[in-house]
Amino acid sequence: MKKLTTLLLFSLSILSLNAQNFIQAYQTRANMVTQSNITTNLQEFANLGVKTTGSVANNNAFNWLKNKYLAFGYSASQITERSFIYNNKSSKNLIITKTGTVYPNKFVIICGHFDSIVGRE
Repeated sequence: MKKLTTLLLFSLSILSLNAQNFIQAYQTRANMVTQSNITTNLQEFANLGVKTTGSVANNNAFNWLKNKYLAFGYSASQITERSFIYNNKSSKNLIITKTGTVYPNKFVIICGHFDSIVGRE
């Protein structure tokens, strides 16, 4: 039993050497995930209206999202705007880049739409 306990403690100490350091900014962001904040953000986003490509509401949604990322602590240099034309209407994509410190050449891509698609009856 003593050998097993020693081996287990040694293994745990090796694992702790590879553990990530606590980063308060990440904890602060995680603490912002509450039902109240989710509901508030969804309501604010819905209040922007129907966000069809090229519309004022779509542009307002773009700016709303960009300001959210800035408020979360991302810098302007981490934010890229890419313009495009769809059905003769101009719009933009928002690209946020966060380079890792441990694995800067590994990528995680998260994608979503902020435009509206109006259904047909």
